[in-house]
Amino acid sequence: MTFVYFLLGVILLIAGRKLYWVFSAMAGMVAGLYIGGVVLDVQNQIWQIVFAVIGAILGALLAVGLQKLAIAVAGFIGGGYGAVFLWQTIGLQSGNIEWVPFILGGVIGTILVVVVFEYALIGLSAWAGATLIGQQIDLAGWVGVAAFIGMIIAGVVIQSVTMVADRKKPPKTPKTPKTPITPKTQEE
Repeated sequence: MTFVYFLLGVILLIAGRKLYWVFSAMAGMVAGLYIGGVVLDVQNQIWQIVFAVIGAILGALLAVGLQKLAIAVAGFIGGGYGAVFLWQTIGLQSGNIEWVPFILGGVIGTILVVVVFEYALIGLSAWAGATLIGQQIDLAGWVGVAAFIGMIIAGVVIQSVTMVADRKKPPKTPKTPKTPITPKTQEE
């Protein structure tokens, strides 16, 4: 599972804007894991995976069908998830108080997505990707914070460059059907 999370993190870090449905599915997966593991206190790993898969499917379906709502929810979950990771990486108290950075990060993530959609999507998907990668390489303390911030910056730069390149491409023009050439008659 570590490799899958790492791979998802890399995908979000470098292509989260283009693959916004992956970002939304990842947020659904995290929400499913949280609901299954924390809220419902499911101890069986199979059931935790089931909740994660259901959450991921719902997140992806929402992203395709209700893009703005799905991205707002994904922004909340991505912002909150990253804020908790940063909270823990710095070494602040965890436990029952983790909901505070989650709510604060979630509200900030939602506001950013609603106000500046594309740029927020770049920042939050880079944030979520850096969070997934950071959890897999297990860096703690200020070295972990520096690596986390460095990954976010790299992800934002990569996605911003691709966004600018996409905007510079000429728009695709629909092919117009060619009008048939009529042969000249002798009367002309």
